[in-house]
Amino acid sequence: MEPPHDLVLREADLTHLREDLKAGSLDILLVPAVQAMPTFRHRVIAREPVVVIDPADSRTETPIELQAAADAAYILVPDSCGLTTFTTELFRDHDLPLRTYPGEASNYRVLDEWARMGVGAALLPQSKITHDHGGSRPLVRAGAPVEIAYEAVWDNGTPLAADLEDFVTALSLLAGEGMGD
Repeated sequence: MEPPHDLVLREADLTHLREDLKAGSLDILLVPAVQAMPTFRHRVIAREPVVVIDPADSRTETPIELQAAADAAYILVPDSCGLTTFTTELFRDHDLPLRTYPGEASNYRVLDEWARMGVGAALLPQSKITHDHGGSRPLVRAGAPVEIAYEAVWDNGTPLAADLEDFVTALSLLAGEGMGD
């Protein structure tokens, strides 16, 4: 019988996590799907809607089209978590200018608070909104929700590859992503 495996979760800067996976110090990453790691196996395990927090546009909670949302100035966070990469690529991929506030928030909570105080607008995954406020609107493109994806990334050559595949499949099924890559 195979010995049991311990599961140890660690939160860290996205860059450090990627370096540790490459060095073999980690077996698997659960991260936003924002930077390709082409030599590694990956699978989307969850998706969630992105919302715009813009108190300057708090008249409604109806969805806002990406094109219209581009009029705001956005507060960004250090790109240690992937949200700034996601935001930058979203605007770039749709040929929209990304106007930014000159400072940066230290984390999602501060980003939410600053946007609520009117410092600027913010894009956040829906689950990261810390307060229920009228300035939060679902972001859509051509009427479809804009979503951020989260993926599992692992080395297919590791002796744990089969176990990791089973683990990722279970996570995917729990999150409703099914078996797709």
